[in-house]
Amino acid sequence: MKETENEKWIEQFQNVIAKPKTILILGLYFFLITPITIFAGTGVGIIMFATFFSILWLFPYWQPAFKITRLIGNKNRVSSTLEKHKLKYYHFISLGIKIVFLFYLYYVGIKILMEKGIESLIH
Repeated sequence: MKETENEKWIEQFQNVIAKPKTILILGLYFFLITPITIFAGTGVGIIMFATFFSILWLFPYWQPAFKITRLIGNKNRVSSTLEKHKLKYYHFISLGIKIVFLFYLYYVGIKILMEKGIESLIH
């Protein structure tokens, strides 16, 4: 595979994530996870953590996560449609490991919420 095949995709990726506004908003979201965990509970904190990494890890490959990141950062200069790209086998291995880890985090967060009860969020 030539590097020129993914040139548009790489340029789109860089235009979305390399903007200071995107980095600032994603950083603030990450730092808000701690107070949310303290006030809402561990289950909600784990789900928020998993959501943060879902957006961060999957936006170059998955259209819904790309749209969220595009809206956060640079919606005017970048097309709303994710460019087509070709992945190598090690990209699939990496994505598979990340997705399994994210599903595990969501599972643990929901399990904690179910054990403690959702009513504990209100109190």
